[in-house]
Amino acid sequence: MRRVHPINEPGGAENVLANLASDKQILSACIYTKDGTIWARFPKDTTDADFHEKPNGEKAGHRFNSSGLHVFAPILDPGGELTGMTYVHSDLRQMYSRLYQYIGVVVAVLLLAAIFALLISSRYNG
Repeated sequence: MRRVHPINEPGGAENVLANLASDKQILSACIYTKDGTIWARFPKDTTDADFHEKPNGEKAGHRFNSSGLHVFAPILDPGGELTGMTYVHSDLRQMYSRLYQYIGVVVAVLLLAAIFALLISSRYNG
């Protein structure tokens, strides 16, 4: 009797993708078959029409746009032949928020250092 790996069934693959729920930045993900149809999706209530980004051939890649980061990675069988593609859509708002906080801190430190340097230099020049 041949044993079927859980990811070889759409429900099993969706259960694997459901592990992405712990990362709140992941908005959606899916597994495309070799012919480009959707095999499994996360979250389960999404439709095929919700996935606007499509794989570009057999290569891994990523794309940035206004809605976030879109990552594609090939799924290869043990012989190295393409069997599908994974797709993950990540929201970058949290990353941008943190980046703006860091920029604010750097600007504040530079401003304070400039004021401190100005005070010290005016004290010795005057």
